[in-house]
Amino acid sequence: MVSVVYLIGIIFFIISGVISCPRGCASCSPVNGCVTCESQYFMFLYRQNIRQIGICTPSCPVGYYGVRYQYYNKCNRCHIQHCQACFSRHYCTRCETPYLAFQGQCIEKCPNNTHYANYSKECRDRVDCMVGPWSSWSHCARNGVTCGYKYGFQTKTRLVLEYPSINGARCPSLVDTRSCLMARRHCSGRRHFSHLTFSCICYKFLLARFGLFCPNIRI
Repeated sequence: MVSVVYLIGIIFFIISGVISCPRGCASCSPVNGCVTCESQYFMFLYRQNIRQIGICTPSCPVGYYGVRYQYYNKCNRCHIQHCQACFSRHYCTRCETPYLAFQGQCIEKCPNNTHYANYSKECRDRVDCMVGPWSSWSHCARNGVTCGYKYGFQTKTRLVLEYPSINGARCPSLVDTRSCLMARRHCSGRRHFSHLTFSCICYKFLLARFGLFCPNIRI
């Protein structure tokens, strides 16, 4: 919960007895850590046995919210039962599992006429589909192989992060495909025929056996 960098800095000057304030501290004590913070930092206080240690941090840890006063900024603890992250003293934004956030409180199940948002773990009037980023393009392949053809296909995919409610926006396409040029025209260890050779063999066989003509075969 507490930044390791800050703890190392505090332990260093406590052991050495030399006041060398960690980053963000405007003033500090070898016993109690940061006493005042620079204007953009928040003062976070925690107890270590009977000692209260101050740390200056750019953002408050989980379970706390930041308040900016006229002369200093401070991290205050969330005072909502089962709350994991809060926006203010009485407004929770994320609850501990298995509780759900609804109108700033943590509840056990969504009220009637609301829908469960599986990604944010909250209850809403409407939940729209939310998808993740696209994956990288796959290898150029065709019919499960990456050789033997001149052209193949590449695909990329993305996952659904939050499923929509009945009244929410539907999910966009999760798969995209494009054509590509094969890096290897022929597969090693296999016998290949040219288009002309293959067509001639097919033509002679079908004409002699069934009196039929070959289709226009492409490889």
